[in-house]
Amino acid sequence: MGINGIGVVLEVARVSRPTSLLAFSVLLLLLLFSTQDAIGQVETIAVEMGDFFFNPETIEVVAGQEVVLQVRNNGKYPHTLTIEGSDVDLALSPGEEGEARLLITQPGDYRLYCRYHAQMEGTLKVLPGDAGKDAGGVASPSMQEEDKAREKGDGGYLSGSGYGVALIVLVAVIVVVVGLGVLRGRR
Repeated sequence: MGINGIGVVLEVARVSRPTSLLAFSVLLLLLLFSTQDAIGQVETIAVEMGDFFFNPETIEVVAGQEVVLQVRNNGKYPHTLTIEGSDVDLALSPGEEGEARLLITQPGDYRLYCRYHAQMEGTLKVLPGDAGKDAGGVASPSMQEEDKAREKGDGGYLSGSGYGVALIVLVAVIVVVVGLGVLRGRR
C-alpha cells in the first residue's frame, strides 16, 4: 500500500486492465461462436464435366442451405451445367473452371443437364432441411462418413467447425493478457 491509498488504486488498475482485456476477448469469442453457424453454412461441392457426363451424377444438398458448386470442364467440348428450377446455367469451355451459388428451399429431385448435349444429365437431390436426413431418417452418405470419422476421432472434435480457430485465438489472447500482466508487474 502507498500513501493515502494510492498504491491500492494502482494495484487495482494493474489487475483491471488485463481483466477487462480478457473479458472483452471472451465477449468477442462469444460473438464469433454465435455467428459461426451463419458463417460456416456454405458447403462447396466439386463437379466435373466431361464429354457427355457429370461427376458426380447425383448431387445431394439440404433444402435452404447455400451451396457453391465448383465446376470444371475436363472434356474436349464446351458444356453447361444447367439446373432446372434454378438460375444456375454455367457454360464452360474445355479446361475452364467456374462456380455457381445455389440455394433451393424446396426438397425434391431437380434435373441437371447440359444445354448442348441432350444425353448429358444428372440429378440434384434436395433433402429436407432436417440436418441432412431424408424422410426415412437415413443420413446422406457424407453425413454418415462425418459421423464415422467423429467416432474414430479423425480430425478431432473441433475440425471443420471453426471452433478450433476460435480456441486458438482464445489461448493466444489469454497468453497476451497474462504476458502484459507479468510485464506490468516488473515495472
